[in-house]
Amino acid sequence: MWSTELNIRIVTRTLLLVAIPIVMPFMASQASPTSVNTDTIINLPLADTWQLFTTDNGLKSMGYQQVDIELKLGGNFHVANNVVGDEVINATILSYEPEHMLSLRYDNDHWSVFYLTAMGRDMTAIKWVELSSADNIAINAASQFHRKLFDQLIRKYAPECHVCKEEREAAHQ
Repeated sequence: MWSTELNIRIVTRTLLLVAIPIVMPFMASQASPTSVNTDTIINLPLADTWQLFTTDNGLKSMGYQQVDIELKLGGNFHVANNVVGDEVINATILSYEPEHMLSLRYDNDHWSVFYLTAMGRDMTAIKWVELSSADNIAINAASQFHRKLFDQLIRKYAPECHVCKEEREAAHQ
């Protein structure tokens, strides 16, 4: 008997194999795609980090006041009124692999994929990849928004040693 998680993984990988040939010609006909990667590590177990990003309660705990997440293929991903800005995110869930990957398509020719990797028992590495065929302004704004969000996550979930804190402060000066 196939487990639900295994079925989701097979469907997700199959959809990615089907979606790439469909999306790539469209993007090739548009302006050259631009991508930006944002990475961080937080002191939170993988399962808790997944819940933080994919549930209404998780996103509300990060300061979003309006949240509507339907964690399913084609589901809505809507968040608004964040404490780090007035950003409103309207997206469609393209694919996901529980506790590992979530991909979204926004209303403005913009996609993002975030990957989660367990770093031991109590830490998770997060990699957020932004891709846009529109213009650099949209992707730079999204990247700045996610950098603020990641900074907020780090302050909340990753106590810093004094060397790390000094390096971060020096980078922002």
